[in-house]
Amino acid sequence: MKNSKIRILSLSIEHLKNVQHGSFDFQQEALPAKAFDQSSIIGFYGQNGSGKTTVIQALGLFKQIAMGQPLWTDMEKCINLDSNKATISIKFLIKFDDGKSYHVLYSGTIAKRATYKVGCAFAAEKLSVASEVAGKIPGRMTNLFSYELNFDDKPNFTPKARYDSIVKGQEKKIQASVAMRISQEKKTSLLFSPDFFALLKDSEEMEMIEIVQAINSYANFNLFTITGVHSGLISMDAVIPLSVKY
Repeated sequence: MKNSKIRILSLSIEHLKNVQHGSFDFQQEALPAKAFDQSSIIGFYGQNGSGKTTVIQALGLFKQIAMGQPLWTDMEKCINLDSNKATISIKFLIKFDDGKSYHVLYSGTIAKRATYKVGCAFAAEKLSVASEVAGKIPGRMTNLFSYELNFDDKPNFTPKARYDSIVKGQEKKIQASVAMRISQEKKTSLLFSPDFFALLKDSEEMEMIEIVQAINSYANFNLFTITGVHSGLISMDAVIPLSVKY
């Protein structure tokens, strides 16, 4: 696995909790090249009920998604009452130690699904990418891999050529179908699930392998969120606010 460094560039939320439509720009693109290796602090403020807590919770939810963990147990209640689905989109700048840099956009849509006993499941996921050349911010991003469930709950994968490259042969197609069913039943992401990644690793899609692996590693070891529950316990001296990376 290549070493990589990741910064979050932006976050968009649709129909999650009290936020119908909202976006947050972390302004990492304005950092000079040498500052990328250093820590930075970003603060934001707003009125009560403006969605500050939802932003933190959305980052925590993404962490679970990218780790291949199940959605929140009360996920159905977290979708805005005016909608039957919620979408989180998060944009990264990923720099690998071989000099390659990518702007990557992940988008996941979670829907209330009456056809599954689990209550909620992923209705769509999309991974888009653009290469950064000579430090220049890329323009249009291209679809690296995405899927969307149709009304009959059959996934529509795009681009089809890349999907066919990953699931060559009847045996791998069956494995992909099983991976989709397992992710729906367990309420996990397909893109970041171990079953799908096993198929991906066995393919020739090296760019996608490196990006998915980098995001998964970032979520596991470098992305931490402290919620209101955590801060309450810290204020009570019930826990020590330590994050350990081993």
